[in-house]
Amino acid sequence: MLTRHCHEVPLRLITAGVFVCLLFAETSGRALAGAYLLDPGTGQIIAGLGFAGTTKAFDAKGHLIPVASYKKFELASYIEYGFTDWLTLLASPSLDLLKTSQPNASLWGTDASELGARVKLSRTDTRVISLEAGFISPGEQFIQGGSESVLTRAMAFDLRILAAQNFELATLPAFLEAEFGRRFYAQNEPGEWHIDVTFGIRPTPEILLLLQNFNSISISSNLNWPSQTYNKLALSFVTDLSKQWSVQLGGYYTFAGINAGRELGPFLSLWYRF
Repeated sequence: MLTRHCHEVPLRLITAGVFVCLLFAETSGRALAGAYLLDPGTGQIIAGLGFAGTTKAFDAKGHLIPVASYKKFELASYIEYGFTDWLTLLASPSLDLLKTSQPNASLWGTDASELGARVKLSRTDTRVISLEAGFISPGEQFIQGGSESVLTRAMAFDLRILAAQNFELATLPAFLEAEFGRRFYAQNEPGEWHIDVTFGIRPTPEILLLLQNFNSISISSNLNWPSQTYNKLALSFVTDLSKQWSVQLGGYYTFAGINAGRELGPFLSLWYRF
């Protein structure tokens, strides 16, 4: 990434904001950036769109059952900016369109969006450990698994520790990154554990292959919020078009869960580095 002078930062951030408003798209989300921190004065935007559809869901016992037709379009973005060598700022606005055949169980609007920062704890030439914290705005959440309903989640605070290791696999550059986090919701809503793992490898200098595992586990439940768990796999490849631009294409699949839809669908993302 190219280092920018301080007086260029406001213009770059405005340009980044305009770019996000135009594309306002979805990607496989927060695990793409991982534990790494950006150099001061540099940044990246990951933007794209995704689609998922299913007619099956995992019930309260984790068994697959038929449910009302379910389709979801996601539009979101992930923005990072290196403020110092030990601090990276981040934001992730998002927008969802969810349609089902159930009455009063569809939505179109802003989903939960995050504003936060990542702080370096330890860093070597091949390893990095960091701490990330972020505030998440209220957003609609669809509970699926036998009693479909749309509810509004309260504001939340997300805290997680991240670690990444670079290495070579059969002479090819690769990395393994893991995140462990806890999400705290306001208004006494049940919190969640989050465990995400990413493996990446470059078969050629221009192509990055990503295998990702996303896990969310409810810590408790109440009358409005049943216990909900999902385990997702995502496979994608990122092609570098230039030093600044990359394109990502992939898909994801929910292979296990509790009170969660069995989502399956593709996503397409555009990466911009500045």
